[in-house]
Amino acid sequence: MELERVKLGQTGLDVNRICLGGGSFGGSTPLGQVTTQLDHWRSIGGIFIDTAVMYCDWLIGIEPSSSMHILGRWMKHHGCRKELTISAKGCDAKIIRPTGINNTCPKEDPKLHRDGIISEIERSMEYLQTDYLDIFTLHADNESVEVGEILETLESQVKRGVIRAYGCSNWRIDRQRAAYEYAKTHGLTGFLVDQISWCLNLYSENSFVRKRDAHMDDRAYAFHRETGIPAMAYGANGRAYFHRLANNMPIPDSEHTEYRCATNDAILEVLKEAAAATGVEVNTIVINYLLWEHGFQVIPIIGIKTIRELEIALAALDFTLPEEYKKRILELRPL
Repeated sequence: MELERVKLGQTGLDVNRICLGGGSFGGSTPLGQVTTQLDHWRSIGGIFIDTAVMYCDWLIGIEPSSSMHILGRWMKHHGCRKELTISAKGCDAKIIRPTGINNTCPKEDPKLHRDGIISEIERSMEYLQTDYLDIFTLHADNESVEVGEILETLESQVKRGVIRAYGCSNWRIDRQRAAYEYAKTHGLTGFLVDQISWCLNLYSENSFVRKRDAHMDDRAYAFHRETGIPAMAYGANGRAYFHRLANNMPIPDSEHTEYRCATNDAILEVLKEAAAATGVEVNTIVINYLLWEHGFQVIPIIGIKTIRELEIALAALDFTLPEEYKKRILELRPL
């Protein structure tokens, strides 16, 4: 299998239709497995990889920014930096004390003033052992900082040559719209990609993501259709919630809290029928949902532990779900 390359929106950058996520590199995915993943990804034409300054920093006793450090060392060893398109996120809330669970760690406010953004770009380049970032994405928002200062700072770093494009992640749509309008008014490129929480699973009423008001809901979907800004969908396989339920695998209570609801129960039944009828895994259909026509470009970000998990996800690229099942899913989960 040789992965297809496409252009990412208006960035001009070559990417794959699926992005390899590095959120667990050096944490729940140990170094040996990470190296196997990256080697295999490269061998099949994978060039698009996502990482972040804060990945795995919530874990006790782990190398700080382990994902970036591991990826940087791997790229240097293989001399392959220029082959790749790296999506690097920074400016998330810095963890003061790791607890083992990201949502429970005490954190500082995200530093999105000029000095904070430039510092995170510099830090990302140092850890990745590179002198430029293909995409630098703000990992979080701080609504006390004006969008003008944020965008002008990022634009200056494009002109400086250290980033080629920039985007946002976990920003509410009201703030994204303000940034979009500022960029248009002031002749800036603006955010060229949005990393947003999105999967086939619906979030329950008690979901942490839903309460944060920064996920793909009706307003976010309409905004992306209107602006054409590509969405990089993180959490694309919904933590394999449907897959594990379909295969009678254990589910942590925290994930039931995120996803348990009557609609997801109904979607699961359709997925099981469709998987049995087509001979694919449930997770293949889950990823395939994000690749349907949306009126804007969608790149799922997949976090995997094994090559088999990667194969299940990549099967979504060439899979066509029969219309009867697609119609039933859309009745339950409208786009």
